Amino acid sequence: MRRALPLRLIVAGVATVTLTAVAGVSAQPAAKPKLSVSTDANGIVASGDGRIACGSQCSARYRSGTVVSLQATPARFFAFDRWTGGCVGASPRCFVAVDGSKSVKAAFGRTTARLRLAVGGPGTVVSTPQGISCGKDDDKCSAEFPAGTSVTLTPTPASGGVFGLWTGPCAGAAQGPCTLVVDSDVEVMAAFRHTDPDPDQPLLTVIPEGVKVTSEPPGINCPPTCQAEFASGTVVTLRGVVRKWNGVCVGSLGSCVVILDNSDGVGTGGPPPPPAPPEFGVNVSVSGPGLVSGQGGIRCGRTTLFDCEGLFASGATVVLRASPGRRSRFVFWRGFCTGKKRTCSLRVTAPKTVQALFRR
Repeated sequence: MRRALPLRLIVAGVATVTLTAVAGVSAQPAAKPKLSVSTDANGIVASGDGRIACGSQCSARYRSGTVVSLQATPARFFAFDRWTGGCVGASPRCFVAVDGSKSVKAAFGRTTARLRLAVGGPGTVVSTPQGISCGKDDDKCSAEFPAGTSVTLTPTPASGGVFGLWTGPCAGAAQGPCTLVVDSDVEVMAAFRHTDPDPDQPLLTVIPEGVKVTSEPPGINCPPTCQAEFASGTVVTLRGVVRKWNGVCVGSLGSCVVILDNSDGVGTGGPPPPPAPPEFGVNVSVSGPGLVSGQGGIRCGRTTLFDCEGLFASGATVVLRASPGRRSRFVFWRGFCTGKKRTCSLRVTAPKTVQALFRR
């Protein structure tokens, strides 16, 4: 029980007035609930109202029950990974009902980029960091690196060979190593020549194995013209949709460069396999006491943090269901699902994101 405390106030020339105060009652209004946001410093999170925008930690207070939209944007070389805390899931957008103080964290992951080589002639190109060893002695001609990695490609001639030239983004490296930043998929070609070249007109032979191969300068148009002579030392570029080059060329690019100073041959390893049917991801984020489930193993909610995305064939129809927890209710869908019905059906024709909000 609260205890009333009498206070006396003497007003000059008038009278003595007694006031009563109740112990334990603050004159200040209750504090508004706080929404706290943090990231792993590899991206930023911003709210739709502009009150939250940070790449590390920030917060804002809201009137209880306010729904706040959060958007995660990755830094260069990173991609959004997932939410944890007051939001869960893999969609970079999430809606939070601030019906109490809540904390949300956004995590980002480093993206990768692929470096691919084709090497012609007597030698091998190796990479630092390791991953590429492409040429006469090996056929590791493709590797993925964390995006933004600085990769050095070093040409190593075989016995009787000497490095000749680079093409593509390494063209300015002359006859030395080439260093480049792999910030997206990159293709490089390299060619070695012989220390004892044939002074006559060497013969280049192509074994197409069901593939069309042409040359620049003209001479090879295979089939039917699968042999041609060129002046010794001619730089010949071969082009074809191949599974892999073998022989004087090694790699799986659509082109290969040869410094033709000895009679030699090249095969294609046949045509590449047909491309796989396209697939697209459906990424879901959930806030509040509820669960979103669907085909492809999607079960996204507080107790299933790592089942918030699925991969589907192009044209597939995915049905998502929102199931509120005990004493909670489903509020709405956002993204490629909209409305307040608990079931959403969407056709997967591209990568799609969906957000669901539950509240007590």
